[in-house]
Amino acid sequence: MAAVIAAQRPHYVLWLPVLLGAGICAYFSLKFEPSWVGALAVLLAPALAVLWQWRRARAGGSVALLLLFGLALAFGAGFAAGKVRTEMVRGPVLEKQMRFANVTGTIRSLELLESGRGSRAVLDDLSIEEIASEKTPRRIRMTISKDEGLRPGQRIRVLGGLNPPSAPVAPGSFDFQRYAYFRELGAMGFAYKAPEILSEQKGGFYQGLENYRLMLAQAAKEHVGERETGVVIALLTGERAAMSEDLWDDVRIAGLAHIIAISGMNIGMAAGAAFFLSRLLMALFPRFALYHPIKSYAAVIAFIAAFAYALIVGMSVPTFRALIMTGLFLMAIGLNRSPFSMRLAAVSAGALLLFYPDILLGASFQMSFAAVIGLIWFYDVTRDWWVEAYTKAGWLQRAMIYLAGVCLTTILATIVTAPFSLYHFQQVATYGVAANFIVVPLASFIIMPLAILVYFLAPLGLADWPLAGMAWGVDVMLDIARIVAGWPHAVVHWPVWSGAALGIMTFGMLFMLLWAGRSRWLGLLPLAVGMVMVVVATPPDILISSTGKLWAARMDSDRMMISSRVADRFTAEVWTQESGLPEGSTEKIPNEGLYQGENGMVSCDADACRMEMDGAKVAFVNQPAALATDCAWADVVVARMPVEKECAAGAVIDRFDVWRNGSVAIWVRDGEEPVIRSVRDLRGDRPWAMNNGR
Repeated sequence: MAAVIAAQRPHYVLWLPVLLGAGICAYFSLKFEPSWVGALAVLLAPALAVLWQWRRARAGGSVALLLLFGLALAFGAGFAAGKVRTEMVRGPVLEKQMRFANVTGTIRSLELLESGRGSRAVLDDLSIEEIASEKTPRRIRMTISKDEGLRPGQRIRVLGGLNPPSAPVAPGSFDFQRYAYFRELGAMGFAYKAPEILSEQKGGFYQGLENYRLMLAQAAKEHVGERETGVVIALLTGERAAMSEDLWDDVRIAGLAHIIAISGMNIGMAAGAAFFLSRLLMALFPRFALYHPIKSYAAVIAFIAAFAYALIVGMSVPTFRALIMTGLFLMAIGLNRSPFSMRLAAVSAGALLLFYPDILLGASFQMSFAAVIGLIWFYDVTRDWWVEAYTKAGWLQRAMIYLAGVCLTTILATIVTAPFSLYHFQQVATYGVAANFIVVPLASFIIMPLAILVYFLAPLGLADWPLAGMAWGVDVMLDIARIVAGWPHAVVHWPVWSGAALGIMTFGMLFMLLWAGRSRWLGLLPLAVGMVMVVVATPPDILISSTGKLWAARMDSDRMMISSRVADRFTAEVWTQESGLPEGSTEKIPNEGLYQGENGMVSCDADACRMEMDGAKVAFVNQPAALATDCAWADVVVARMPVEKECAAGAVIDRFDVWRNGSVAIWVRDGEEPVIRSVRDLRGDRPWAMNNGR
């Protein structure tokens, strides 16, 4: 055991971001907001223990105990980072819907939407009629269909409707309220008419950058066909809102979303193009190349290009993560060190988690770092073979080695990111290797180099020909995406499962990738446990929306029955996806009559619907007149109105319950009491959780 632990010495630093992430998970999993005293205690207690044991270790004390306290300190730092970040972004949030609101604000950013839909603006420095200044959100996001003449930096006044950020549509679903909270968005809305421009743009670097991005998007709309415009704008500016949902579905199903979502691949392509071009130019001057470290110079130039690209596409958290990793990678090249290092990933992950702990909960961080760590591990193990094969190969063999690398990279990335894709999106692409085999070289050698030319030529009004080249490459990419997405079983669907299973599987994968020695294969045990938890997990049998206007039931294994096709349509779409069903797998429950499914039956009339499933009886009451009868008959009563009188049913969910607690999920089992969970049950009372009646 001592020998095994001693072998981990070079890997100690790799476990620091893992324990940091564990502390962040512990903070966000709480159902109450910890006090400053509690958060600091979690940090200071192990810090004092480290200082105490460090002094003892210098006098011959246990080093293993010092290591244990150090890991506990990393855990405490993650917990405290979550608390600090939460308090830093804390701000007012709109408490209730405003159908009509006169809003005055400054356009912070402007994002073009699909053709004919206008723009989506983020406004700050706000003044909202009938809302006191201390309760006014810092920022709001507003869709403006009539956006002619709008520019970032302008002060505008607009009449619109505002809504608070929406709560999860089911227990365990994506928490948009938390997402908006950490981006300081206190309301979402739309404009009824064209805004009134009160003052023109302000100066400054940030506003100049936003105007440059808007100019790139407008140039793409002018010189690129409607089909390719959204993708070109996404690659140039980092904004995907101009893409149609149909195109995005094809790209996602074909496994090509990583090319459009600005991340490590895009930053790496921009840095790589700058590195090789600058090194080639310097190598054209033999005397300069002989007496100067041109590879180090090229690495510096490449980082400048990567930094500029990150600024242009918007320094989002995933882009910032990619920039940090690319910078460390180029630093290693400049210092003639191996850039393929787990420590590189550990340093960048640790830095991001300390400053933006909330990103740990997002799919982007989890999938990108899973891919990076898996690829570094694989290519580190097989590095000697690749170097030998590439050194001895001719130009044709080298091209084949490159394509083989693309295929292997896609296969490995798909495998290690599959659990996270299934957890967050309930689906994973099946034929990503085939699509990436063609599209990755196309993006690397045609689309991204032309994008760099657009950045230089667009301000001069000469971007038409590189934009045309980009459009051709994007058109080919979209054709491939459409073909691959149309193949049978192009996407695997899976019902939603618990975060605990994902955490256990993640620990197993990290143990196998970060632990040294043969004992690393012990990580297969938690990985297998997590997989079993995924297989046995079952989606809810019944779902009720937070408005009480929509409910759904899994009456068949391949179909979801819903009470309405009009009410809460977005909610119904999410429920279908999280049940592991393909789009279009919903069916309206008949307003009158009986429906018999695999899992039970439901009969409806004008007053109520009565369901029997696995021995449980559930009544959905539409009219007060049916309450007495259904309370006597059902195990669970779901009422669209308040239930003020005694009800004999085992559980009652009325209009006030869903108003206070959010959407509700129900699991029924033969011979057992139904299990009922609400959004509030899982989230608790946190600063971002806008629970009514709190």
